[in-house]
Amino acid sequence: ENDDPALYGQMMNGVNLLDRNSLSAALDVFNRLIAQAPDYAEAWNKRATIYYLMKDYKASEADIAKTLQLEPFHFGAMSGLGLVHLGQRQYDLARKAFQATLEVYPLMQGVRDNLDALELFMSDRSI
Repeated sequence: ENDDPALYGQMMNGVNLLDRNSLSAALDVFNRLIAQAPDYAEAWNKRATIYYLMKDYKASEADIAKTLQLEPFHFGAMSGLGLVHLGQRQYDLARKAFQATLEVYPLMQGVRDNLDALELFMSDRSI
């Protein structure tokens, strides 16, 4: 978390752009924010989300790694890593990421649903 009002304002601007699906404009905001505050974990996490939505999975994975370096139990980033692995059809890695997320935060129903669906998908494929 960051208490600097200017950085917080940029974060909210970026989030609003992201919510409106203005991905390139949001990416510009988070690139600037990360340059100004390289230890701001949530800025890295939001940029990872943008890269994920752009299907740039390698860039998303790199930003998730940085988020988790700064905040090891950031369950949103952990869950996002599972989605990135799904996007790359890396099903075993996705399962591990979802399981790790649930170990940190067992009440994340969306992650549990993703894991259940993935388990079902993987069992159907092995028949």
